[in-house]
Amino acid sequence: MPRNDSVPGLNHVFTARVSAEVAASASVPLIAAGEISELAWVHPDDIPDRCRPYQTDRIWSALLRLEDPFAPVYHLEGRSITA
Repeated sequence: MPRNDSVPGLNHVFTARVSAEVAASASVPLIAAGEISELAWVHPDDIPDRCRPYQTDRIWSALLRLEDPFAPVYHLEGRSITA
């Protein structure tokens, strides 16, 4: 998460289905430890509790692509918008 709201940072959203054992053993590789501030498995309902509003919008927008992979997703200042 960025240190303040003036630095938006970069959000990568990956989706996966993994076993509880694999999820429990996930960690940030040493080569990336200086650039990745956090790695977490989070249920979509819990995203607002862990992220800033603009990050939540971006992540939820990306997750909507799972329902319709051809739906366009656009962002303006971190907020999803329609085409």
